[in-house]
Amino acid sequence: MNEEATASGIRIGIVENDALFCQSFAEQMKQLPGVSDVYTWQSAEAAYHDLQNITLDLIFIDIGLPGMSGSDLVSVLADENTEMRILMLTSIRTDDEIMRCLKRGAIGYLLKGEPIDLPEAVRSVMDGGAIMTPSIAARVLHLFRGPDRTPVSLTPRETQVLEEIISGYSAAEIARTLGTAEGTVRQQIKSIYSKLQVRSRVQLMRKARDLGFL
Repeated sequence: MNEEATASGIRIGIVENDALFCQSFAEQMKQLPGVSDVYTWQSAEAAYHDLQNITLDLIFIDIGLPGMSGSDLVSVLADENTEMRILMLTSIRTDDEIMRCLKRGAIGYLLKGEPIDLPEAVRSVMDGGAIMTPSIAARVLHLFRGPDRTPVSLTPRETQVLEEIISGYSAAEIARTLGTAEGTVRQQIKSIYSKLQVRSRVQLMRKARDLGFL
């Protein structure tokens, strides 16, 4: 961990394994109005360890880190620290990663190589807003404007059974959880397979991901 400057103000962290990029970005952060502390780490594990004793206002996280991924770090930090703002700063732009990070707690997604108004980005998130680079914002809009990802043809109980299947439970275990007969659950599973047009659990899991359950 490296620490730069110490005074009252915005405390920022950067988790990035590219040392040159990390140093350059940290220098830019230090020049922003109101920023007092800039911490840098080259792995998610190192960042998580130090953040047990450090309070940050904002953290930038790359996804492609050695060991624990950036998206996994987002989950851990978002669960443990609801006040810290989390922004992704990465070159990865796949739909799955974008949605995974946003669902896990990131409030912004910035692509390396795209123009970033850093003062505006920091000001926006500190004021409670979110920030994305243009191409990412376009992808998110496209995803939300696409076909309805909710399986509206499933009954509420079938949806509940599907969620239990996704969690890895067997028909017998689901029956015990829901307080119903195993035969009833098997009929509901059969109905789910038919409605979602799948023939195996592998196909079902893929369909569930497409529908937004994963």
